[in-house]
Amino acid sequence: MGLDSYNAARMRDALGRVMWLLPHDARRSLYLRTHPDQRELFRTMREHDLGEVPGQGVSLTAFDRYRCIFVHIPKCAGMSVGRSLFGDYGGSHLGIPTYQMIFSKADFDAYFKFAFVRNPWDRVLSAYRFMDAVYNRYAEEYGTVPRPEEYADASDDLRTKLSTKFEVHGYDDFESFVTGWINPHNLRVHEHFRPQHRFVCSPDGALRLDYVARFETIESDVVKIGERLGIDATLGHDNRTDGDSVDYRDHYTPRMRKIVEEHYARDIELFDYTFDG
Repeated sequence: MGLDSYNAARMRDALGRVMWLLPHDARRSLYLRTHPDQRELFRTMREHDLGEVPGQGVSLTAFDRYRCIFVHIPKCAGMSVGRSLFGDYGGSHLGIPTYQMIFSKADFDAYFKFAFVRNPWDRVLSAYRFMDAVYNRYAEEYGTVPRPEEYADASDDLRTKLSTKFEVHGYDDFESFVTGWINPHNLRVHEHFRPQHRFVCSPDGALRLDYVARFETIESDVVKIGERLGIDATLGHDNRTDGDSVDYRDHYTPRMRKIVEEHYARDIELFDYTFDG
C-alpha cells in the first residue's frame, strides 16, 4: 500500500503541475467536470457543517461568510484555531491547490488566506507523539487495533492514516523513528509529517498566503486574525497531545537534528526557522 500511495501522490503532483499551466478558472472547471464526487463534496462543504455534532465537523461556510481561506497544516493547532475563529474545523487538511479548485479565481484572489506554521523539529515530535497516543488510546479502549489492510472498503486516505499509526507505533522510541522512518517516500504519503510548504504553496512553488501565523505566537496571532476578519476570538485547545508543551530540543541528537534539517529544508528556509527557534 505504501508504494501505491507514494506513486499516486507523485502522479497527483505531476498532474497538478500540468494543470497549473491552465488559467485558474479553466483548470478549476476541468477538474470539477472530471471529478463529480469532489464537486459535490466541495458544494456541500460550502453550504453545511459536515459534522454529526454541530461545530465539530469540517465546513467552508465561514470561509465564504468572512471571505477568508484558512489552510490547516497538521499539528499546528489548526483544530483549536478553527474552533476559535469559526466554531468548526474549517476545511481540515486541504491545501492551497485544492482550494484553488474549490474557489473561483475572483474569490481566491479576494479572500484573506492564512495558515499557522510550526518549527519543523517541534512539529515532527508532536506528530510522532500524537500518532503513538492515538494508537495506545484505541488499543486500551478496544483491546486491539485493526490493521489498515482490514479496511478493504476504506478510502486510500483513511488507510494511509491508519498505516501512519501502525508505523509510528512500530518504533521503540522517537530516536529510532526519526533515523529509521523519515524519508521522502513517507513524508510525501503521510500528511501529518508532510512538509508544510506542500500545504501552502501552489504547484509552481509560490507561497499563496496573505498572512503566515506561527504556532509559537498562536494566541496573539489568533487575536490579530480575528480583528482582521471582524471576529472576537479567544483561543481554545482542541486535539492537544498530552505533553505537547515539552521542549522538543531535549529529544534530539545531532544526527536526528540533521535528518529533519535535510528533509524539511524548504520549510526551514521558507518560514525562517532554526533548531533553536
